[in-house]
Amino acid sequence: MNRQKTLVYGLIAGSATIGYFLLFYFIQPRLFFHLSVQWASLLIFIGFMVLAVRSGRRLAGEGQYPWQPGLRAAFTVYVLAAVSYHLFYFLLYNYGAPELASIQEEVLMENLDRYKAVVGERNAENLRRDIRQSGIALTPGTALMALARSIIGGFVLSLVIGYLMRKE
Repeated sequence: MNRQKTLVYGLIAGSATIGYFLLFYFIQPRLFFHLSVQWASLLIFIGFMVLAVRSGRRLAGEGQYPWQPGLRAAFTVYVLAAVSYHLFYFLLYNYGAPELASIQEEVLMENLDRYKAVVGERNAENLRRDIRQSGIALTPGTALMALARSIIGGFVLSLVIGYLMRKE
């Protein structure tokens, strides 16, 4: 029963994330790439991960609830949500709104100028040159690599949630 609920939470988290990004896309496409919008979307993932772990804890009753089942539930939610979002993003970027590539390039260039002190003048110039030369493309390979990096971070986040929500 809990496994089914976890899958549902994962799919809802993915759908909510897609809806969240579409909202900003329809308000103004540039907002899609705003750093605050990107990072805030993680709150949707975390919320549904916590709900899934709480559901598992409720099923455990008064007994113990070690961190491993919490990790499993949270990570399942994260993976389903991340796969849903990355698939949506790949399809939107390549087929639904190809103008996102030029918008993303503009935003990246602005961010490089804004964060020159953090990145370093030389690195910023190298990145700017690379972007101009090769452009920005979202191929299946780059999309899968982005998903893989996301899932690694999601595992760490799931581990923290599972550990913090354990019951011993």
